[in-house]
Amino acid sequence: NYTLVGMTKAEVKLDSVKKYFFPQILQNVKTDPTMQLFRDNEVTLNYSYYDKMGEFVTTYIIKPEMYE
Repeated sequence: NYTLVGMTKAEVKLDSVKKYFFPQILQNVKTDPTMQLFRDNEVTLNYSYYDKMGEFVTTYIIKPEMYE
């Protein structure tokens, strides 16, 4: 779970976030040594984001076939 500090749900442009932010998350899962245990065990990762008020914004799901 992550908080988008300084932003409200209304300020978040989901299409832009997905276009620019999601590829960075996926790249991190593919290459970060601290994520090796998740890769080895083919874990599905759910990244949930909330705004500064705690309101749900979006979830990105990364499945094993996406990082293999």
